[in-house]
Amino acid sequence: ERWVVELLRAAEGHPDHTSPFEEIRERILPMVIPEAAGYLQPSTMVSQPFVADLLIAYAVDQDRTIDYIPRGRFNQWGISLDQLHEAALENLIRRSDAIEAHAAPDETGEISLIIFQTMDGYDASRVLLPSLHEKLRQYLGSPFLAGIPNRDILLCFRNDEETVERLSNQIADDYRQMPHQVTDKLLLVTADGLARHSKIKD
Repeated sequence: ERWVVELLRAAEGHPDHTSPFEEIRERILPMVIPEAAGYLQPSTMVSQPFVADLLIAYAVDQDRTIDYIPRGRFNQWGISLDQLHEAALENLIRRSDAIEAHAAPDETGEISLIIFQTMDGYDASRVLLPSLHEKLRQYLGSPFLAGIPNRDILLCFRNDEETVERLSNQIADDYRQMPHQVTDKLLLVTADGLARHSKIKD
């Protein structure tokens, strides 16, 4: 039934394309995408720079599809990029409140990896959650690392040599083999925000 609704919307010319901002505000979500995404056109979409050659784009959730917001529609709304980002982040937070992450303890019982994989299309975007560091640092230490090889998974793990070595290769493989690629680079999650992780040590 959901797919039928989407097909009908497409046949009708997507009424959301002409909807005022307030009408669809609660369905706008952020998407972390690669800057050089071949299957997307970042130049025609509303987006802003993120880290590690990534962008934050904005989309309207259509239940079974994701409809990226074109610049023309955004300009018609007459709002700022900050307002759009704030609305998208609020929706992501609300959508993420009830989800369960999967923790992977090692042989000693220490948690070294926490996985978010709801398959709702926004798992990689959850790296943007403002409370991510605060909620996970008690398990993973601070700072910890995050991997988002494709849009349907977020891996958060300890920043120690053994864990990084083990998971970085797996993340690279996932990035190469899975659809909806995001990045094979690792992100450092700190109390002050996100940064690209470097293996170079001082």
